[in-house]
Amino acid sequence: MTIEHLRNDMNNELEDIKSNNITKAHAIGMLLHSHFEDDGRLNDQIIQNAIWAMTDLLGEADEADHKIAENDLRYREASERREESTQQSHIKEA
Repeated sequence: MTIEHLRNDMNNELEDIKSNNITKAHAIGMLLHSHFEDDGRLNDQIIQNAIWAMTDLLGEADEADHKIAENDLRYREASERREESTQQSHIKEA
C-alpha cells in the first residue's frame, strides 16, 4: 500500500469521525430545541449534559479536521522533497 493510500484511508476515517460527531451534536441540539418547544422548560441538568455532549462531539470533530489538514500538509511536504531529490539525481546523472 502506498503512502498516498494510507493517507487517504486515515483521512477517510477522520472525515467519518468528523461527520458523525457533527451529526450527533446537531441531533442533540434539535432534541433540546424540540423538547423546549413542546414543553417550554428543561431541567438544568439535562441542558448541562446536552451542552457538554455537544461540546465534546464538536471538539472531536474539530480535532479530526486539524489532523486531516496536518496529514495533507505532511504529504505535500514529503512529495515536494521526493520531487527535489529526483531532480537532483537527474542533474547529477547529466
